[in-house]
Amino acid sequence: MKFEIPFDKNIHKEQNKLSFDLAWSKNLKRRRENLILGIILITLGILIIIGQNNIGVIFIGMGILSLMFCYRANDYYIKNKKTYFDIINTEAEECLLAADNEIWEFQEDYFRYKNYKQDSTLKWNAFSSLKKIDETIFLDTNIGIRFILSKKEVGSEKFEQIITFLENKIKQ
Repeated sequence: MKFEIPFDKNIHKEQNKLSFDLAWSKNLKRRRENLILGIILITLGILIIIGQNNIGVIFIGMGILSLMFCYRANDYYIKNKKTYFDIINTEAEECLLAADNEIWEFQEDYFRYKNYKQDSTLKWNAFSSLKKIDETIFLDTNIGIRFILSKKEVGSEKFEQIITFLENKIKQ
């Protein structure tokens, strides 16, 4: 199977937002847990102090520390998100200027991807996983490269054919 796909800036942004959210999901969960823990510890500390015991100060201190970790993690997340999407927007502009179609080729022995910057051919054993999230396929390689394809780019029928083909090729 071979597909020539014209570049669509909106689909590109959707795919990369989904990829970013997937990569940061564990971090966001941990940050939310730290926030809840901090609030609980501070509340517990205040209640202990109201009950005439100074040990509540320790709980308040631990709660404040937890909230500080949460704040730092949030700050780090915001900076990384801005940097990531600045790079994505720059890449999208370059793709539009190049006006070149992406080529996705699924053969029995290999996978080939070509765009205006690269032409990669990989054997199927180079892939570590296949994920389908919403209407998007994530092809992850052993060397850290990720290929992303959306149903909107190829249509429903071909998208299902690709998934069936990939499930047979990529052993998870």
